[in-house]
Amino acid sequence: MNVAREQEHESATANLRRLVSFLASALDVRYAFVSTPRPSLAAPQVRMSLWLARDYGLRSQLAEVDFVPASGVPSHLDVLSILRGSWPDEVDLAGLDHSHVVSLLLLARSGEVVGHMGIVDPEGRRVRSGAELLRPLAKRAAAELERWVANRR
Repeated sequence: MNVAREQEHESATANLRRLVSFLASALDVRYAFVSTPRPSLAAPQVRMSLWLARDYGLRSQLAEVDFVPASGVPSHLDVLSILRGSWPDEVDLAGLDHSHVVSLLLLARSGEVVGHMGIVDPEGRRVRSGAELLRPLAKRAAAELERWVANRR
């Protein structure tokens, strides 16, 4: 990776961390995430890169996991499973199901799916209005994911 590309990748990584932290803080939810799947060398596995903001945006981390999607295409249910496996110390994630997750598909300018953006709300306060609250940031998140993936190659 050349220096300019590496700097661009680091900038996109920082922007995605700030974005998930902002989401969790602004929406007053315990967890917010942005994820992007990439093909793995060991098909049918997928390499999932997932940024998670925890504790209402006070902490954020990146996890990268190889997994086989349940339906062949990664979904928000896969994201919840990956969250549990990547952060086993987060006991609030253990008993949750899809009814506590709200996510939007993130689309590239070409219309291709580049990932998911969402919230995990153990209390269920934001689940009903979550998609409406996420929509204004979807284009920004998709653009950052495109930038991150492009500079990762």
